[in-house]
Amino acid sequence: PRDDESWWESGRSPRAKSGGRGVSLDSAVDRIRSQTGARILSTDTIEQDGRRLHEIKILTEDGRVRRMQVDGDSGEVLGRPTRRSYR
Repeated sequence: PRDDESWWESGRSPRAKSGGRGVSLDSAVDRIRSQTGARILSTDTIEQDGRRLHEIKILTEDGRVRRMQVDGDSGEVLGRPTRRSYR
């Protein structure tokens, strides 16, 4: 891939910096990747009820797509991931 598109291959957004507060999107992605061993499909950071949340969509080794959320301030993985299978 071209250098300016390498973020897509890694599953990381070019907006990955945290702005000096909390947990960056890059850190959240690294945490999910190390915990699950899954392939990162997409990432986004949203604001919900005054909280910054990192949303990370993964593809597990058994072919399931899961959406994970990481609290942008504490780094805590929130709740159970939602599951969808595309087999």
